[in-house]
Formats: sequence, structure tokens, C-alpha cells
Amino acid sequence: MQLVPGSLVRFRDRDAIILDFVDLETVLVEFGADASIHPAKITELLPPTVSRDSAEGQRLARLSEVALPLISDRRWQSARERLDALRELLLQPKHTRSPAQIQAAAERLNKSRATVYRWLERYETTGSIRAL
Repeated sequence: MQLVPGSLVRFRDRDAIILDFVDLETVLVEFGADASIHPAKITELLPPTVSRDSAEGQRLARLSEVALPLISDRRWQSARERLDALRELLLQPKHTRSPAQIQAAAERLNKSRATVYRWLERYETTGSIRAL
């Protein structure tokens, strides 16, 4: 199985396409049905159940060709940096996040606390890095 951006894979019992590498152990995959983007450990990826020649495989391939150019490299990098800065907060239940943690994230990102709260809400609602 080839693991490069644009490759078809199976993750969480759904066919998806690899968009990008986060690090040496993690990739970002996009599910075709709802266009949601999720981090996936490489060890959790399986061969796809669809082939690139099938209708679903072609649809997923078109998604990657269309979706990736819509996000500039600068904007994608910015979203990834925001996700990295917010990761600790996203791993906590909402009610356990302290104002000091929100303030620290705001300072790291050079944004207001209100912006941090908005990004957290959008990311939690959509599950997509594009929300950042």
C-alpha cells in the first residue's frame, strides 16, 4: 500500500484519501462522504475497499485534486500551527479548560481569547482542520 498524498486508504471502516503528512506517524485523511478531515495513525490505515478505477475511487481522487489546491500552502500551514497550539485544549473536555489555558493559547497564537474560543467551537463542531 502506497502512503503518499492522494493515495486511497481505509480508516475507521471508511474509504478515505490521504491529504498530507502531519509527522512520521500521522497523516491527514479526508472521507469522501462528508469531506471531513481527520488525523490518522499510519498503523491504523488499511488498504481501501474501492479501487481507483471504481466510481467511488474516482470520486475520492477528484476530491483530492479539487480540495487541496483550494487551500494555499500558507493557509494550510497556519491551520496546522493553530491545531498544534490548540491540541492540548481539544483533548480536554470543555468544562475542564481553564481561562488561564485559553489565555496561554491566545498569547501563543497572538490572538484574542474570543478567537481561540471560536476556533475551538468550530473545530469541535466540524472535526475539520479547515475550521481553523
